[in-house]
Amino acid sequence: MVLHIPHSSTNPLGISFDADLDKEIELLTDHHTDKLFHHAGTNRLVFPISRLVCDVERCEDEAKKRLVN
Repeated sequence: MVLHIPHSSTNPLGISFDADLDKEIELLTDHHTDKLFHHAGTNRLVFPISRLVCDVERCEDEAKKRLVN
């Protein structure tokens, strides 16, 4: 089993944003999900960058997303 945790990071790259984007990052982050999900016998895929920088669940063609999920 693979645990996919795509939105727990805030801004580990140290990119400077204005206050409005910093607020959006705080609102859109799934805080602590990377700490909540630890299960024996599983692999975890924790994306290290905020979804405001790169949303790994966003597809160019949303119809393709259904094939992935």
